[in-house]
Amino acid sequence: MIKTIKEYRSIPLLVNLIIISVLLITPLSVAKMGYRPPDDALRHAAKAVSGKDWQDILVIREGYTIDSHIGWHKFLGWIHHTLGWDTDALVVFEMVFLFFLFCLLPLLFFKRAEYWILSLDIVMLSVSNYVMRLVKGRPYIFSMTTLLLIFLVWEKLKEKKIRYDILIAIMLMTAVTTYIHTSIWFLFALPVVSFAIAKEWRVAGLVLASLICGIIAGMMFTGDPVAYVTQTISHAIWAFESVSMQRQLVSEFLPFQGSFLLVVSISLFLLWRAARGKWDRAMLFDPMFIMVVLSWVLGFKAVRFWDDWGIPVLLIWMAREFQEAMGDKIPLKSPGRLVFTLVVAIVFYCLGTNDYFTRYTGEKPVGCFCDDDKEAEGWLPEPGGIMYSASMGLFYKTFYEHPDGDWKYIVGYEPAIMPEEDLLIYRYLQTAPASNAGYECWIEKMSEKDRIVLPNIKEPEIGGLEWKYLTVYGIWVGKKTPGKRYEKESGQER
Repeated sequence: MIKTIKEYRSIPLLVNLIIISVLLITPLSVAKMGYRPPDDALRHAAKAVSGKDWQDILVIREGYTIDSHIGWHKFLGWIHHTLGWDTDALVVFEMVFLFFLFCLLPLLFFKRAEYWILSLDIVMLSVSNYVMRLVKGRPYIFSMTTLLLIFLVWEKLKEKKIRYDILIAIMLMTAVTTYIHTSIWFLFALPVVSFAIAKEWRVAGLVLASLICGIIAGMMFTGDPVAYVTQTISHAIWAFESVSMQRQLVSEFLPFQGSFLLVVSISLFLLWRAARGKWDRAMLFDPMFIMVVLSWVLGFKAVRFWDDWGIPVLLIWMAREFQEAMGDKIPLKSPGRLVFTLVVAIVFYCLGTNDYFTRYTGEKPVGCFCDDDKEAEGWLPEPGGIMYSASMGLFYKTFYEHPDGDWKYIVGYEPAIMPEEDLLIYRYLQTAPASNAGYECWIEKMSEKDRIVLPNIKEPEIGGLEWKYLTVYGIWVGKKTPGKRYEKESGQER
């Protein structure tokens, strides 16, 4: 037996190499298909390249002074200036780096890393687009990684001797998270609540202390911790209170339907325990299980609770269930382990890169008003102008293509930060997209430097403006003509 183990002593290394390779190759393959996230990753890259404050990019209400991703933009800006990477290279970096970071961290804590990949396979099979959540290239993935760390090490905090190394690690990760993703610091109360419900009072207290120290440190790095607190809380209130119906919320603030297949998967794990004679009611009061259930319930309010706070912990829970149930049934240094790892890694790659319903290649080409598009020439806002539109997608893509554009956007990445008057117009357009009334309110304010964009198929029945239909994007762009004046009531030029 000893001879056999020596003969295959390189297998643990090969297993790790296979897993690390597939974690890198998967997001790179997705990027190679031409996929670029259609939302925040674009504006983060453009913001870093532009070097401008949001007040110089968007029309923003008073009181919004702190960049909600200040640390992330500084990090990307440093990469841009150091390596000379453009917006596209930065977006690919965001996709690969954050995906790899999230998937890699648990490998440092599991004796059998292949069970972590197997858990990811199950989640990606149950929630077909969850892999897209991981290649979005947005800082919330770093927040998810911090959450993973907390639940990977929490049991060590039960030891009699205080593990200061673990507490410092949690503090540092929380500080970085707070600095690069400012709007979620208060949600770190969820793991503390989970530990408290499980009556793990010592762990709850130690984690809470580390989180508070990390959050305060992250706030201090922003340069204005007071504005940080007031703005993030106000932002959360604005986002939900400014809507009259749920469908006006951004997609990730909408409720979910219960993630039926994952609920079935959890039930099967519990039945598996019972079949092995390992059932114990105490496992229902495990902090990880409580965190999963709590996040699942909150998901009926907003799906992000489940996607960002429930599923990451569920992944750890599943991996540990596999590790406990299967143990050393496959010897650590046996060829069987290598074969098993190859299978789960191949499944992971196939699930991650599968262009299911053209999810990666079905997006329209990134960019609106591209530099090489002659049809759009002259129809961008002039220096000092404003682009009026009810489309957040148009902002993301146009800003990505023109990070140095000398104009502002009326709608950006979060409607709640718009001036109150413009937010009311935007909400009206959400409820009556076919009506021109809301656009007329914006047209009345337009100058000759501004442009307005409508998604109509036919030419807008609004006089006083010169219109151009851009066939590539399926939009109408309007601008005021020198010497002509628009009157809202008549809609005619004078």
